[in-house]
Amino acid sequence: MTHEILAQQLPWLLSFLSLVMSVLTGNKWRHVWAFGLGIQCVWVVWIVAAQTYGFLPLCLALFVIYARNHIKWRTAEEIEKIEADTFDTWWEKNEADYLSSSYHMSGYHMARVVWYASRSPRIKLDLVK
Repeated sequence: MTHEILAQQLPWLLSFLSLVMSVLTGNKWRHVWAFGLGIQCVWVVWIVAAQTYGFLPLCLALFVIYARNHIKWRTAEEIEKIEADTFDTWWEKNEADYLSSSYHMSGYHMARVVWYASRSPRIKLDLVK
């Protein structure tokens, strides 16, 4: 009896949760992928209750994708903070070199441009002193 109720009622809940997740993703909510991982657990309950085991590969694939995205989104935010802190540390060590060779902009700003450009995946710089 319980399996039948779950098999009939969970699709409504899963539909609602999937729509909520889509809205949260569009809002770039940081924890949306963890929310999606929780939804996949509810999917597993429905798959077992409804005996629709053909959905298991999709559920597993989405679980892996959501876990990957959760890690990547968290890492991107942490990298931004780390890079800002790292530049200031680097600037303290290299300030004298850039102040002596800067003509058109402040040494700090020129160094910051070079430092960020050297870390961009689209820009390859050969920095030779």
